Amino acid sequence: MHPSEHDLTDAAVPCAARPSTGFLHLDGACRCFFGGPPPEFAPARALSELSHAS
Repeated sequence: MHPSEHDLTDAAVPCAARPSTGFLHLDGACRCFFGGPPPEFAPARALSELSHAS
């Protein structure tokens, strides 16, 4: 089963290692500093739906 786009947007967090890029971690918290999975570039629509994105 694939999560819906809304569920992914709810879990998405801006990348702390690259704050000005618009990269998101769709699986939750940024773990770039610890060798975690890389962020993804989210579509503009997903960025605008995040309440914590600026």
